[in-house]
Formats: sequence, structure tokens, C-alpha cells
Amino acid sequence: MKKNVAILTLGCKVNQAESEQIASVLISKGYRVVDFKENPDIFIINTCAVTRESGHKSRKLVRRALSKNPESLVIATGCYVNYEDFNPSNIKGDVLFFRNEDKQKIIDLIPLLDEKGKNNKEGLKPVFHTRGLVKIQDGCDDFCSYCVVPFLRGKPRSKNPLEVVGEIDGLVKAGVKEVVITGVHIGKYGIDLEKEVSLFSLLKKILKIKALKRVRLSSIDVGEINDEIIKLIAGERRICRHFHIPVQSGDDQILSAMGRNYKVKDFFDKIKVIQRGIKDVAVTTDVIVGFPGESESSFEKTYNLLKELDLKKIHVFKYSPRKKTRAAEMVNQVSIEEKRKRSKKLQELSDSLGSRFAKKSIGAEVEVLVEEGKGLHQYGLTDNYLKVYFESKDDLKGKLVKVKLLKTEKHLAFGELIS
Repeated sequence: MKKNVAILTLGCKVNQAESEQIASVLISKGYRVVDFKENPDIFIINTCAVTRESGHKSRKLVRRALSKNPESLVIATGCYVNYEDFNPSNIKGDVLFFRNEDKQKIIDLIPLLDEKGKNNKEGLKPVFHTRGLVKIQDGCDDFCSYCVVPFLRGKPRSKNPLEVVGEIDGLVKAGVKEVVITGVHIGKYGIDLEKEVSLFSLLKKILKIKALKRVRLSSIDVGEINDEIIKLIAGERRICRHFHIPVQSGDDQILSAMGRNYKVKDFFDKIKVIQRGIKDVAVTTDVIVGFPGESESSFEKTYNLLKELDLKKIHVFKYSPRKKTRAAEMVNQVSIEEKRKRSKKLQELSDSLGSRFAKKSIGAEVEVLVEEGKGLHQYGLTDNYLKVYFESKDDLKGKLVKVKLLKTEKHLAFGELIS
């Protein structure tokens, strides 16, 4: 029987959460999840198609798996398998393909080895992270003009609140200190359920799990962060002081062409409300450069907006045309060279903002969830998304520790262990 499985994941936290779920179930059934390098019996490639580059990386990973061990079972799933451009004949080799909606069938396909591990608590632990990723919903129906995700993931579908709470409770009992609430569009959580169900009401239920140390929200749209959520996070230290809020552009005309349902002023005002209401909050964002029709003036508006907002990090994406999307048919496409230039300028701004954010924390005593460490050198994240390095003789991976911050280098902080 085949026992060793390698799972390679591209793309968003939703994909990561789904990969972890598959891995956890396989572990509980007696399989061993191993690194790609260990020549496994089974490869599972969880693909992405949000950009042309991610599609290329997906094909490359599948081909690498095929060449790594010709005797292995190779399975490809995820958004690239759902994408219109996907053609199995482009990948030479014996590969099993599963669309997103059939992803969970992978577990049923792989034959069970035995029943010994069925109740193994280890099956509840996250496989790739010190934190647990919990998917609360799937799908999106916004149909932004550049985005292919609604075609690949379908309409919004929310997980029952009791199921979410039960999943988190299981992770906490298995020793997980932080859970990340993720989904394709978490701000729309509950839209397909009863009226009183919302992201806010779900967070209130999650916080009743007293042993849970941290809850972190993944990406959320600016219009879906209401005063209730801001006040809850301001008054509840177990919810991480970190918002990832995509802006995409700082020009109203471009936002309109993108199909985004807010204006620049809406975004600016909400970020300021968040920063005033939550002490030391970290705000990160996504930006698309080179969207069709983005002039130099449009780009400068974006640059100036982000500079003024005092963010922690900017995730920069070069616009990539995707079939079925309205933007792919638009005129005034921006050259690759111009996209690269604008991307570099925003990345430099992001580095500068990250350094400034880190420096403000010097002298503070912070709680760090330890991600990894070799020997004396260990690192982890604060609740407000600051990466901290410190020394310890003990292996503290997965533990929450207190560290006093002494200095910074670029966007990183360095300190000494307190407890």
C-alpha cells in the first residue's frame, strides 16, 4: 500500500486550508505527510489560476512530480483544473484531475491502509503551519472585472456556525494556539444562511472557546468591516490586530472599471477609523498595477494614497488578463515593462512602510507565536503581524512567548525572551 504523501499548495489561504484538511484526514487514516524531496508514493498538487503566472507554476509542479518518481500517483486539483484554459493533454503523464467541487473525493479515492489511526488526535493538527486555517465559506459573486475566481469557485456558500466552532474547538484541544478564519470572501459569511448569522456573530461564538488564544481574520473587503467588528477587536485581545484589506487601486475611475464597490474616500476613511480605534493595528493591502487604462497619473494616485495611509505591507500584483473576465477585453492594456516599473516602485514603498511600522515597536513587550527556530535562533509573529527573532536554547515552536523588542532591521524585529 502507498503510505507517503506530499501535498504542494499554490495560491490563497483557502487552498492552504483545504490542503491542511486533506492532510489531516490522511494522517488520521495512517498516511505520512512528507516533503516533496522525500520521493513520496503520492503527490497532491493543489493548483491556482488567479494569474497567468500561477497557472504556469501549477503546470510546472505537476510535471516536476511526474519526473520525480514515475511510479508515484500524481493528483492535481484546485482552481487551475477548473480554469477554461486547462487542457489535460498539455501535461504528458499519468495524472488524476479533480475539480474544486470534487476536491474532498481525493480522500475517498486513496485506499485506506488500516483503521489504527482513525481516532489519532494528530489528525486534528495543522500540518504545514503553527496555526490552524479554518475555512468558513467558499465562493464569490462580485464578478470584479479582472477576477476569474467566481467562475472557478461558484456562488458564496457558508459553513454552519456550529460546524465552524466544532472545528476550531478540535484544533484547540489538539494544541493549536491560533486559528485563521479564511474563505474566498469572508465578509459575505452568512449571506446564504439565517438572517442573524454574520461574520460578527460567528466571531462572538468562536470567542466562547475559552482555551483559544488567538483568532486572525484573513482578507476582507473594506465595506464589510463595520463598527461592530472594529469595537469587538479593539476590546478583545484574542482577536489579532491585523486587517488585510485589498484596495487594488487609488483611482476612482480604475476602481469603477474594476467593478469594485467602493471609492477611494471610502477606503481612506475606513482605514483611518480602524487605525484610530485599534491601538497598534497592522493594515496590509493588495494592489493591482497595470490594469487596463491605468495611466501614470492613476498610478501616482495609488502610490500617494498608500504612502499617506501608513500601512504595514503592500502585496503588489501585476495585472494578468484572464479569460471570461471583462478586463481581458478592455482597450488600453498596459505594457509589461510599465507594469514591472510600477510594481518595483510600490514594492520599495512597501519595504519602507514595513520598516517604519517595525521601528514603532522598539521597547515594547509583545506576545509571539513561535513559527520556527534552529538552535538559538527562533522567530514568530505578533498578533499585529510583526515578525520577531529571538534566542532560546529550548525548542519553542508552536508556543506563545513574551519577547521584549530591542531593535529592528528593515521590517523585522529582534528581541530577548522574557518568558
